[in-house]
Amino acid sequence: MAPLVPGQMKFDYNHCKEFFDGMALVLFIDNSVKSLPVDKAGRVLIDGKDLFDPSQPFWGGEAPEVK
Repeated sequence: MAPLVPGQMKFDYNHCKEFFDGMALVLFIDNSVKSLPVDKAGRVLIDGKDLFDPSQPFWGGEAPEVK
């Protein structure tokens, strides 16, 4: 995922706006890449939920670890 704020589970809104037309680039486990819109709070929403919400089906109920 890019561009994340270092050490946080949110995207750098200003960087996304300036370099990626307000989008975040997300690589999925199936090797697909999607450009998803970033809101001013630095969140990407998928099906109405934050990308990092543990209830998203791809996280398996556990909070993701950001390194």
